[in-house]
Amino acid sequence: MTAAPAFTDEMRAAVKKRIGVPADDQLDIWLEAAFTDVLAIAERDRHYLSSGCFHGKHEYCKNSEGQAGPKAPARCKWCPAVCRCTTCNHPKPAVDVDGRLREISRTTDPGLRARLHAELEHDLDAASAEGEPQ
Repeated sequence: MTAAPAFTDEMRAAVKKRIGVPADDQLDIWLEAAFTDVLAIAERDRHYLSSGCFHGKHEYCKNSEGQAGPKAPARCKWCPAVCRCTTCNHPKPAVDVDGRLREISRTTDPGLRARLHAELEHDLDAASAEGEPQ
C-alpha cells in the first residue's frame, strides 16, 4: 500500500507563487501540514476507474493477467483503490479500503496514523493471500 501523495517541490512552488511568498522563502509549517492533509483527503476520495473499463475493455479489468504480466484484477497498480465501474459489477472488497483510508485521514496523531496504515496493509495482504477481492 502506498502512502498519501507527497507535497512535492513543484506543488510547493505553485503555492508560493499563488500566495506571494518569495521562491527562496519557506512556507509556514502549519501551511505545509494543511497541504499534506488536503493531499491525503484527495487520495482518500479518489474514485478509480481502470483504463480497461474506461475504454470498454471490461474483461481486461477483471482479468488477473495484464499486458506486462500478472496484475490485481480491478485494482489500481499504484494504490489499494478498487475499480468503480458499474458495468463490471466488481465483487465487494473483503477490506473496506475507502472507509479505512477515511479513518486514517481524520487521524491527527502520526503514530496512530502509521499504525492504522500498517493494519490496513496487513489486512489487504491477508485478503490477497486468501484469494478474496480487496
